[in-house]
Amino acid sequence: MYVENFYKMKNYLISLLLAVLFIWPIAKIYAQPLKAPMFGKDIIIHEQPDKDQQDVAICSAFNGWLYSAFAYDSANKAVVKVFKSLDNGESWEIIWYYCLGLPNERITKIDILTTGNTLTSFKIFLGFSWTNIVSNTGGAVVLRFDGATGIYEENILQDPDWYIKDFALASDFNFPAQNSNPNSIAVVYSKEGWPSDSIIIRTSDNGGSSFTSRHSLPLPYNSINKVAITYGYCQSNPKGRYFVAWEQHENLQQPFGHIYTAFTFPDFNSPLSNPLCLDALVPSASNLCGNPVISCQTSNFNNDSSDMTLFILCEQYLEEQSIYNILGFYNLQPTSSNYFKDFILTNQTHSSREPSIIYNIYDTSFYATYFDSTEHNLPLLKKNANFFEPEFWQLLTTAYNDDEIVGYPNPKVSVNHHSNMAITTWISEGLDSNGIALFDGQDHVFPGFDNKLDPAESPVLNAYPNPVIDYVTIEFDQLEGGIAKLELRNSMGQLFDVIFDKTIAKGNYKISYNMMSLPTGSYFIILNNSHGLSYQCVQTAH
Repeated sequence: MYVENFYKMKNYLISLLLAVLFIWPIAKIYAQPLKAPMFGKDIIIHEQPDKDQQDVAICSAFNGWLYSAFAYDSANKAVVKVFKSLDNGESWEIIWYYCLGLPNERITKIDILTTGNTLTSFKIFLGFSWTNIVSNTGGAVVLRFDGATGIYEENILQDPDWYIKDFALASDFNFPAQNSNPNSIAVVYSKEGWPSDSIIIRTSDNGGSSFTSRHSLPLPYNSINKVAITYGYCQSNPKGRYFVAWEQHENLQQPFGHIYTAFTFPDFNSPLSNPLCLDALVPSASNLCGNPVISCQTSNFNNDSSDMTLFILCEQYLEEQSIYNILGFYNLQPTSSNYFKDFILTNQTHSSREPSIIYNIYDTSFYATYFDSTEHNLPLLKKNANFFEPEFWQLLTTAYNDDEIVGYPNPKVSVNHHSNMAITTWISEGLDSNGIALFDGQDHVFPGFDNKLDPAESPVLNAYPNPVIDYVTIEFDQLEGGIAKLELRNSMGQLFDVIFDKTIAKGNYKISYNMMSLPTGSYFIILNNSHGLSYQCVQTAH
């Protein structure tokens, strides 16, 4: 009996083994395990465990090339490094390195942007400000690089203003302003003075070859700390405008202040309008705010209020709880009215700081992030430009960071012009409490599957037009006979529909799919066949 059972067990194990050997290759290709819908393993931009990397910035070029920059101290001198990624942030190469010449100088702010929609017109602009911690002086530069080669060209911010406390950059390259050739860029900065600081805005109408206008806004008996700038454009306002926000203190000893805003009027290279104090709308927040960020709609159409949507976020100190929250202001007609409304972005039982916001032209939505210092996480949220129910945002993820955040990460959000989705950078804490510049992206991990895709090993997939108004055409190659499956998933990686699921012969296939009834937003079309996995992000624009 024991011998008989032994042989039965032996035959069963052999059958099981053969089944596993037969099924495993198919299962490996066709039935991969589900996982978190977005954001993969955090990417270290540049490994330097003995350096304290700080203030990382991020941007994308028209073709999807990504650029980042950060600063650190080396032998009591400040260093700035610029990096480039050709593979959606998976790997980074250094393209520029600069060391400030004098000891005791520290970088206080870094910003980076690109302009141009061809390799011929493509430019990179790097700005940074610095201070000398001994002499209490400082300045700022805006450096221009050739985008195709990465070669440094010129410092275009030749300004005698001293000392520059904070600055920010913006450009219009997606929707060039009228009377700019080929486009414009702008820099805003706060200049220390006596008896008052000033806001300086400088604009270029020649694509950043030089700054062609300069306007100053004196603010008597006030100190200006943080500044922010954004560009706005819509169908009814094709001239384009730059919108500015800043933190203003009535008393130098106060840790908090007011949030003001103004815009160039009547067009992009005009002086700033009369300032408007936003925190005056919220008596409990008056003179308890700081660190503003700003973003505006840029598109060929209007919002539902026949204008463009403007957002400003800032930190608000809650005195009773001794914590911070993120306070927001929005205006659906910022070019014709001062009618701002306020809202609370964050959970007021958590302490939240360091907001960042960006407008995504591909899905007509704003993306916001901030540091939840209670949970030690970095959430990512999304809101449509028409802004119904202002305090209800779509929570894309509660934490795109892998590890718990310690310290001040200073997160930044931008848009990848290849994937049309959000990208983020921040500072994490590493060896000996040194800062580490990290990167992640909304499409960094394929939504719904446990592995990253190697484009060289993925089947050909092309979905067009993109954005989709009604029908999308999906073209793909079947390199050998077998099963082919097309899925539609939403931006959270959730299965929305199975478009196609059949056994087919080798060849090229085209399928038409109706997306007219789908809500406006981002979707993934996923091809899964015997050759592997491939996907494409498409936007609906009804």
